[in-house]
Amino acid sequence: MLLGNMYLRGRGVAKNEDEAIKWLRMAARQGYQPAINQLALAEQSRAAGRGDAKAQYEMAYYLSMMGGSQSQVLELLHRSAGQGYPDAQYDLATLYEQGDALPQDLAQAANWYRKAAEQGHAVAQYHLGLMYEQGTGVSKNTQEAWKWYRKAAEQGLASAKSKLKK
Repeated sequence: MLLGNMYLRGRGVAKNEDEAIKWLRMAARQGYQPAINQLALAEQSRAAGRGDAKAQYEMAYYLSMMGGSQSQVLELLHRSAGQGYPDAQYDLATLYEQGDALPQDLAQAANWYRKAAEQGHAVAQYHLGLMYEQGTGVSKNTQEAWKWYRKAAEQGLASAKSKLKK
């Protein structure tokens, strides 16, 4: 595993992802849990680098949890969202709505919520409904709000069901 990590990071040897994965697999086959974890991460990173939207999203999540750079996390999220991955689109929408990691931009938030909502992301559907109901980032439109609440409620989202009862 240590040799695999050396190849992965280019420490003492030339950086070589293929060689790293070879050595990590050998250690993982022996049941060594840290090697299994490192192998999974290396393969995830490789898939993200090849443009796999889900892998990019998962790497962004991993980096955010492990204290990775915010710029790397945001770049991976944007790449994943741009390829149509709904969870990444939802997360970007939330970031634009909150204005913490990105400058607040309610129109961008609505845009990303819509992209995720159109793919059936129930929580994005609910948030898009809220934006239409309140007129934030989009023109206020009660009919459009109820449309999105209904779609989210049909998927079992309790908060959307509650909105429809009011």
